[in-house]
Amino acid sequence: MSKELVLVISKMIKEWCECTSSACPRQKSTFVNVATLFILSGTFFKLLKDYKARYMGIGKVDKDMALFYEDKKEKEEK
Repeated sequence: MSKELVLVISKMIKEWCECTSSACPRQKSTFVNVATLFILSGTFFKLLKDYKARYMGIGKVDKDMALFYEDKKEKEEK
């Protein structure tokens, strides 16, 4: 290997090692994205099933599903 290639690779390894520490902003944002995905996954799958039932004809349409905030308020008032 040439000396220049070794320097480039060592610089990349050094940057990677620095970024794998807990202070790396990319690592924090990835953790937040994954955590949000897990938290909202139930709601996402409910909405996906409702969409498939209403617009693709796959499954049963849930008449009690409140898609909008106004619908939820009306449902709570009853």
